[in-house]
Amino acid sequence: MKGFWKDYPYFLPCFVAAGVAACAWCVALLFLRETLPAKRIHLVRKATSEYGTITWDTEQAPPEDPCPAGGLKAVLTPRVGWAISNFMLLALADVAWVVLQPLVFATHRSNGGLSLSPPTIGLILAAQGLIGGTLQATMFQKIYARFGAVNVYRAALASYAFMFVSFIWMVDLGLGEDWGTGWLVLGAHVAVSCIASLGYGCTYILITSASPSRALLGTTNGLAQTSCSFIRALGPAGAASLFAYTSGEGGTLVYWVCVGVVGLAGLASLGLTE
Repeated sequence: MKGFWKDYPYFLPCFVAAGVAACAWCVALLFLRETLPAKRIHLVRKATSEYGTITWDTEQAPPEDPCPAGGLKAVLTPRVGWAISNFMLLALADVAWVVLQPLVFATHRSNGGLSLSPPTIGLILAAQGLIGGTLQATMFQKIYARFGAVNVYRAALASYAFMFVSFIWMVDLGLGEDWGTGWLVLGAHVAVSCIASLGYGCTYILITSASPSRALLGTTNGLAQTSCSFIRALGPAGAASLFAYTSGEGGTLVYWVCVGVVGLAGLASLGLTE
């Protein structure tokens, strides 16, 4: 068995990640209700004195909220445009950070990184995910109710700006064996990333509230996800390429470009309404 783990060191994390995805699929299959009236599936149980059978019946029901004329054109309103624009800019900042974080952690110090070992990187990312997930699960609703989606979203943007700048500080200070200033900056980086993780939840709320009608929620969210997918496809390549160029030149260009993206998102947030 020891030989297996040595030959396949990434099997366990990949298996756990696949298990989480499989659990989510099972929950969606068994417990989520279809929202499209024409495709709703009802579970009908026919009970008898000896046994029960389960059958699936598809109900052909008229739409509860007829879709207004215009289709995609109907959702192209200024409010939807601002919400989707902010969603795209947040996604670009987030995917750049997701790409840069392990690169900075693993790259040798001579090339502008921190020279951290894989186990150390894994512990940092695990702690970050655990704290961020706990915060979202337990505190997001209270934070949203207290400050509103727009204000929390702007706080998340400020957190991304800090995280990009903190890469520069950590590389300059270094992370030695003793718990020096560099480790304090890393701790602040991890803590602030938990605030940044609240940004996506706020953008989903803003996009939903920006939809012209309940019947156009699917179209509005579809447009938002399609636009965001385009950004997520280009973002990793752009961030990694800029990091490679920055490392070769010994500069910090990639981080300031990312801060600029966050700044654009901050300006775009001025067009948001609750």
